[in-house]
Amino acid sequence: MIDVLLLGEIFWVWSWVRTRSAERALLYVAAICTSLFVAQQISPWFAQRFMESGSAFEWLSDRIQAGTHPVGLVARVVPAEPTGDFYSQSQWIALHVLQGLLTALMTWAIFMLFIVIEYLMQAFWDEEWTTNSIVNRVCANTAGFACGFVVAISTVWFCANLSWIAVLHNIGMAVNQSMILLLATHIVQTLAGL
Repeated sequence: MIDVLLLGEIFWVWSWVRTRSAERALLYVAAICTSLFVAQQISPWFAQRFMESGSAFEWLSDRIQAGTHPVGLVARVVPAEPTGDFYSQSQWIALHVLQGLLTALMTWAIFMLFIVIEYLMQAFWDEEWTTNSIVNRVCANTAGFACGFVVAISTVWFCANLSWIAVLHNIGMAVNQSMILLLATHIVQTLAGL
């Protein structure tokens, strides 16, 4: 079932980006990759500050289900055991889950901010965005698919991190059955071997 959601997400982003010119479509690819990088760099700081706030982090760590089978790619990123004596296992996993959730949410927020700014610039300058040549259309279609794929992977990452929380454990089973997740896992394993 989650594959239907992911395919719908990929199709929606693809159909939205492919109507742009090749330059704009490539800017969208750069924007989603940049927002993912920025969110990944900033989220540990936010997770650490959130952890220091106290009760909300304690609530999250109390609801971590330590016996959860890690979901796909998350198994490689979230270690099962803490590396130091500072945290218990549930606090360690809660910190990584919080960081993963913040990364996905910040990626979406930064990307949406880019989209709003791009639309405002387009409205202020009265620009038209049409694709005329075949090369422009192929480039815009490829860029649209790439953007949709990155957004779908961030959705899988978000759901996989949610599956560590005891109440939402069933999400993990649905994500583990995803064919798109299996494809992404094989791609990562292939790229890791290069």
